[in-house]
Amino acid sequence: MSRYVGKHEKGRATSNRTPRRSAGGRVQSSEPINQSHSSHGSKLIKGATILAVAGIISKVLGAAFRLPLTNLIGAEGMSYYGAAYPVYSLFLVLSTAGFPVAISRMVSERTALGDHRNAYRTYKVSLALMVSIGALSFIICFFGAGAISNMTGNPGAKASLMAIAPALLLAPIVSSFRGYFQGQQNMVPTGSSQVAEQFVRVCVGLSLSFVLAKKVSS
Repeated sequence: MSRYVGKHEKGRATSNRTPRRSAGGRVQSSEPINQSHSSHGSKLIKGATILAVAGIISKVLGAAFRLPLTNLIGAEGMSYYGAAYPVYSLFLVLSTAGFPVAISRMVSERTALGDHRNAYRTYKVSLALMVSIGALSFIICFFGAGAISNMTGNPGAKASLMAIAPALLLAPIVSSFRGYFQGQQNMVPTGSSQVAEQFVRVCVGLSLSFVLAKKVSS
């Protein structure tokens, strides 16, 4: 009797696993689908972790930048920095806002369809557009530095605006680069570029501030 019950329960368990059938009538297993979902989930977790760690490192570097900068250039230098940086941030937002996300979505859609050629083509077209916008932002910020600094009420910030303007040429290129790799579900270039960008900014900014402060004091 127990042997019969055991066979009956086993038969019910196997019958509940209804196999999937394709249009041609072939049985398809659900295991590859489950594996693909698991792989996609692990990619998302890995990507989110990379971006979170990169964001923390960038924030720490940015916070560590302000204290030595203040000691090097003093209150007057910080007034020029305070007048120039918001203007730079405004141009940066105007030249990059929304583009990385849009590039990422378009590249992701084409990559999901296996259309890698058009995915790369999307990146090239967006890169050309971003370079044009960045060049226009640079021209306005660099050659209009005098007028902009006068509008802010701090004419001495003209040199600061001119010095920071070349970054507007590079930022759109980096944003396009990040959008493309995010569309490929690869967050390593985005995270590493964020850290590298902040590291270079800190090193170059403090080095130039040290050299200029030394020249002024002498």
